[in-house]
Amino acid sequence: YVMWKILVTTPIDTIKNIESRLRSIGDLSIEPNLTNKNALTRKFNHNVVFTNPNKSDLYFDTKLLNSFPKLKILVTASTGTVHINFKDCEERGIKIISLKQEKKFLSAVTSTAELAFALTLSSIRNIYSASKSVISGKWDYSNFIGNQLSSLNFLILGYGRLGSIYVDFLAPWTKNIFVYDPYVTVPKNKGKQIEILEDILPKIDVVAIHIHAENNHKFIGKDFLSKCKKGMVLINTSRGEVVDEKYIIKLIQEGKIKYATDVIDKEHDYKKSELLKLYKKNQNNLIITPHIAGMSHQAMELAYNKAVDLFENLIK
Repeated sequence: YVMWKILVTTPIDTIKNIESRLRSIGDLSIEPNLTNKNALTRKFNHNVVFTNPNKSDLYFDTKLLNSFPKLKILVTASTGTVHINFKDCEERGIKIISLKQEKKFLSAVTSTAELAFALTLSSIRNIYSASKSVISGKWDYSNFIGNQLSSLNFLILGYGRLGSIYVDFLAPWTKNIFVYDPYVTVPKNKGKQIEILEDILPKIDVVAIHIHAENNHKFIGKDFLSKCKKGMVLINTSRGEVVDEKYIIKLIQEGKIKYATDVIDKEHDYKKSELLKLYKKNQNNLIITPHIAGMSHQAMELAYNKAVDLFENLIK
């Protein structure tokens, strides 16, 4: 019989049932503010870590795993796994539980696609900058004339769970939907499937990113963006790693694109982010939210409880 010693490194106080469920499985410690730097100086005797990449500073590679000599199971209540080095965990025989493969369950979790749609509307109607001008004491629409959604051409990168939900949000309002995903066939009534990106990019007004970070590092870089039309809106609720932030900053400053993102590159080290430094100084053509996409009460409750279910199934 194994005595489970569980360390939770993500805030769970607002999520129903999670603490009591984990306490019923084993000996529980909760350290939601544990930093990588601090963790590297300690030795933990836990054999389970329950985590989430949002609001976490921890990156589970060999260096950090040295602080967890007894770790057997790493549970992440997320589909994204950029905070875990799989090779390093595998070498130590650590089992990883994530939500990435839970397709049926995930179809009920629509929060991330909802935020992508909200950022889309906010960008094409200049809601944030218009609201800011009112706070500054002005009452004048002339700098904030936007575009009607039904007049724009949309390109959705990735027709997985979130890409397909985003398309469903768009579909009642526009037929100008193009989808790029070499791995799936897009249903005819959901949009026009694109084989070669080069051909369509010059026509596109809004690009929404719904691809995984794995194998897509800087997928949206100079090659992609130099083919886009001036004023194109880029929506990112996937991962900061899929775009070339350095090049995007240049285009934002030149007024060539608008970027609305919920994610940044190397989030665990966000204080060094050049994109956030730019945003502090100037919010023109840029909207950033602090990785709130999956953070609705309902989505968190579903995701965290599902992660505990998977953990229970594994140890049974």
